[in-house]
Amino acid sequence: MMTANRIKVLAAVDGSDRAMSMIRYVAGQFQPGSVDIKIFNVHDQLPDGFRDIDKDLDFLFRISEVKAWDVTRRKQVRQFLDKAKATLVKSGFDQEKIMVELHERSTGIARDIIAEAKNGYDAVVIARRGLGAIKGMILGSVASKLVNNLTWLPLWVVGKNAKPGPMLAAVDGSENSLRFGAHLSRIVKDSVPIEVFHAVRSFGLANQYTLLVDEVPPLFQYQESEKVSKWRAEDILNQCSEEFNKAGIDQGRITKNVIFDVSSRAKAIVDRAHQGRYGTIVMGRRGLSDIREFPIGRVTAKVLQLAKGMTVCVVN
Repeated sequence: MMTANRIKVLAAVDGSDRAMSMIRYVAGQFQPGSVDIKIFNVHDQLPDGFRDIDKDLDFLFRISEVKAWDVTRRKQVRQFLDKAKATLVKSGFDQEKIMVELHERSTGIARDIIAEAKNGYDAVVIARRGLGAIKGMILGSVASKLVNNLTWLPLWVVGKNAKPGPMLAAVDGSENSLRFGAHLSRIVKDSVPIEVFHAVRSFGLANQYTLLVDEVPPLFQYQESEKVSKWRAEDILNQCSEEFNKAGIDQGRITKNVIFDVSSRAKAIVDRAHQGRYGTIVMGRRGLSDIREFPIGRVTAKVLQLAKGMTVCVVN
């Protein structure tokens, strides 16, 4: 049974090597003493492609092959689930707080994961790509569907080469970025350093557009914008850092960093993650624009595309 006062995590797995890499990431990054976790597999009774075949004679002749595949696949998944649980136990997780489930596919793999996520979980963890990974794809089909539809919980999208350890929290002053601390303080190990990072777009970009007030000299407007932006950036970093402290994250774990004059905030965030050797980027689902018609903000979507091999935690 999962305990009400602990954080509940749903780890959706497909039995692939990437999914096992995700489990190892969870084992190294999450706090064993406060996390209840369910390792959840949606088992499709048919091999890929068979749902596209009409129930004709060819299908009927091959039904024995399908049953044999199903038996073999179930055995493989159960072995995977046992190995995944053992990996977490070895890392200090209480085996009584780890649940495993081989769930029979109902309405679809992504839909079934979303339905399960509604059962009182605090976060969902998925691999960036799974068994059906196509070379060159940024996100697998299931991961892409979850990113766009699982909009009420923090979602951890774990890359193949993601390493547990220091994290980069990309903040913009939005309500979502102020929620980072509350989530991370509950789920991440107490020893993990966090850099609070803010990227400011180039002031020069404004000079590419016609001034609304013609009598204001362009140079004056540029200088004033730079001054205000620097003040605002410092305020954003301090405010977010304070929220981390209020959430119980020790000040000694937090560093603050701002970069100005960037042409792409998404690229600046990913570049900083590479430079600082951060295996995890934390972002809000939406930024300051907060356009409700879109399931995810423009910058966060770009970071998900660019941060190959890393983990991106999308906080709502």
